[in-house]
Amino acid sequence: MKKFFVSLVTAMTAVSAFSEVPAGLITSQPEGTLYTDVYSSSREFLMYGGMPARTDNWGYRSEIVVNGNDIYIHNVIRDYEGLDSWIKGTITDGVAEFPLPQPVYYKAGDEAEGTAEVVLYAEMVKAVGTASDKTIVPDAEAPSLRMTWDGKNLVQILPTPSADDPDYDGLCALTNSKHGYMAYGSKDIRYQIWEEKPLSAPATLETRLYSLTYTDQMDESQTRQVSVGVDGSDLWIQGLNSFLPETWVKGTIGADGKVTLPSGQYMGLKNDYYMFFMGAEYEKSGYRIIDAATIGTEGDNYVAETSMLINLGKDGSSPAGNLNMRSAVFAPVTSAIQTPDNPEILEISYEEGMSMLVFIIMPSDIQGEALNSSNLYFNVFVNGEPYTFTPENSFVPETITDIPFTYPYYDSYLMAGGDGMFIAGVEGVLEKMGVQSFYVNHDGTVTKSALVEEAFQSAGIEDTSVVESPVVKSEYFDFCGVRVVDPAPGLYIRRDTRADGTVNATKVIVR
Repeated sequence: MKKFFVSLVTAMTAVSAFSEVPAGLITSQPEGTLYTDVYSSSREFLMYGGMPARTDNWGYRSEIVVNGNDIYIHNVIRDYEGLDSWIKGTITDGVAEFPLPQPVYYKAGDEAEGTAEVVLYAEMVKAVGTASDKTIVPDAEAPSLRMTWDGKNLVQILPTPSADDPDYDGLCALTNSKHGYMAYGSKDIRYQIWEEKPLSAPATLETRLYSLTYTDQMDESQTRQVSVGVDGSDLWIQGLNSFLPETWVKGTIGADGKVTLPSGQYMGLKNDYYMFFMGAEYEKSGYRIIDAATIGTEGDNYVAETSMLINLGKDGSSPAGNLNMRSAVFAPVTSAIQTPDNPEILEISYEEGMSMLVFIIMPSDIQGEALNSSNLYFNVFVNGEPYTFTPENSFVPETITDIPFTYPYYDSYLMAGGDGMFIAGVEGVLEKMGVQSFYVNHDGTVTKSALVEEAFQSAGIEDTSVVESPVVKSEYFDFCGVRVVDPAPGLYIRRDTRADGTVNATKVIVR
């Protein structure tokens, strides 16, 4: 392991000798038929927290272009931030062959700053040596990425397992101009042109509001509101997926009154991930996907007999946020008018010209009953007044003051962190920031929570009397912990390494 890690560090510090954009780098969309709705899955090799890691990546939206016998894949190495390029292959007798290496990234150097140009490639690699003393090298025997193609599915053909470390066999990796492995790569790559649509409930379906309460994988109780309707022997549930609250799941009511909800029901696309409903069994190691979830009845309540997941992808257990539902109970909503619970402020801070507020919006009322998340909103307050986020001051897609609980964006000064957590940033030194929820009830009545506010310490002015060691390296991460090479405007965590070896993590704004 020591030799492998040293080799990896050496590779990552090597730079390109090119003096211009390398031939073969495709950064514009190729000519041909563009498929933008492509389901992908792969085994990912990446750097996380400064160390090599591996993960399964299921259900990410990708793009491919087909032009006669030519075929192109966009960003074949999924988890390396900063790529925006295509690799080109040729289809022959149902096999697409992508000859590698092909350039996938270029960054010009800056002589004034003393930085060199960087060229990165997609290249097939393999491991040579033992598990504790191995080197990752280009695969000269199988240099091409080969995939079967039937007009809809593109599936990697893995090479014959090697004697050294078969885990790296078939790895399409990121390498530098000296063919050094950069610790990022994809294998067991699969693409499927996606045609399925989410289910639509009958237009005549009559529904009733239910409060859904369940235990998530962290053993925390969660609650929210869903709609349930019965149409003959079909039972429909809307609102299980808080990321896509308008989507439906359909089950069949059996002779014994129990409801069977089949796994694999497609619910839509969110943040470039395909989401599915899955039945599951909860085990110590996590959730195991089963053919269907089962729901029984106890009086007026529906009681789940199995776990339910809102899943990223359809290839294995990968619950989205806290949408892993164990011991779920659906109880009819009895409150006529509901008032939302108070928000909770987690942090208020001033850093590098930005005043920031981190808070949680509760999707429940003051009695603890679930709310319909589609009818829940909030306002951010700045110095006691509601604040309007605009594309000019916050990089949001459109001007917004009344912010829906289902607000989906995470690359602006107003960021949805998932599970009801939000981060709001406002440029400048402020006296205080706050947040207030409001709810539109079924009869149109609007109810509000209390306004929760906090003041900044010393009006955000920092003590500059302490002389710190100079920063020698800065890295940016999103709020999910994923490293970002070229951050777009928005909020990030910047990790600075100083000359004395200390490391500091700070929330920053990229303009």
